[in-house]
Parts: sequence; C-alpha cells; structure tokens
Amino acid sequence: MLPEFKTDDPEGTKNSILKKIKKIREELPILLGKKERTYDRVIRPLNDLVQEMQIEFTVLAHLNSVKNSEQIQALYTEVLPEITAFYSDLGQNEELNLVYQEILKNENDT
Repeated sequence: MLPEFKTDDPEGTKNSILKKIKKIREELPILLGKKERTYDRVIRPLNDLVQEMQIEFTVLAHLNSVKNSEQIQALYTEVLPEITAFYSDLGQNEELNLVYQEILKNENDT
C-alpha cells in the first residue's frame, strides 16, 4: 500500500525533510557504534529512518512535477542540495561500508 501524500503544507514537508536528514546524521554514528553490528541492529533502523525521510521527499518531488508553482519549485530547489549531499555522504561513509562487509562476512560464515 502506498503512503498517503499530505500535499496541503509544502513548507512543512520541506522542514520535515530537513529535520529527518538531521536526525539521520545524528543517529548514524550511534548505530555504527553498536557492539553487535548486525542487519537488525544497524542497517534496518538506518533504512527505516531513510525511508521516512524519502517518503517526505517523494511528496515534495511529486508536487514539483504535478502541481508546479514558484513556491514548490523554490522549496524543491532548496531541499535538493541537502538530499544530494545526504545520499553522497551516506554512500561514501567508510564505516557504514565496513558494517555492510562485516554483516556479509558473518552471513557467509553461517
């Protein structure tokens, strides 16, 4: 089932996206610092946080496509560099990459 789009407050959606990115950036070191680095303890919580943020961004991107206005374009343009930087940082996070490798190794060993 697809999530319901709340399209009545694009400014609130933008603010929610930025808050969620900030929250993920704060939570990531905590997740990576766990002693037991498993999919369920590190990756799943991270994926859940990213998914929450991505749903909000999908709403704004959808509005930018189908209900385009100067306001929505401005909000989308403001958020896009933050989204890009977030995903670039996440994709280049060496510690996160090590966790993925560790999980893969442990799964292959069992």
